[in-house]
Amino acid sequence: MKKLVLSIALLAVPQYAVSGGTSWSFKVSAYETVSETSAIIKVIPEDHFLYDCKEATITLELKPTKTTGLFVSRESQIYSLEKLKASFLSGTAIRLGSMGNGIAHTAGCNFRSKGLAMLDEYNGRRVVYSFHDPI
Repeated sequence: MKKLVLSIALLAVPQYAVSGGTSWSFKVSAYETVSETSAIIKVIPEDHFLYDCKEATITLELKPTKTTGLFVSRESQIYSLEKLKASFLSGTAIRLGSMGNGIAHTAGCNFRSKGLAMLDEYNGRRVVYSFHDPI
């Protein structure tokens, strides 16, 4: 009987779940277009950010994995890049988040993303989320 209950409970659990990530408020201080789906940005954190960087450089590419591909697409990447560029041009802050290990540290204050998607946080706020490693 216990095995039957456990089996039914496991079947009720969804195959994919998003537990959330972390986001920070940034000012985009530089924006360089590399291609339609990639860019290099420099950001100044307005919140406490990983590695205590006063300014960070993030290389934004589109290389989705099997699991990040559930969220990341060519369209989501282009849309997110447009939002980051608009933030740079207007001088307004934008929230950038990391889903799982979504912003990979490469060296110093340099980071890399393999995909972007605009997602809603629990409070309804829209955030550009970065994905890197499979989630």
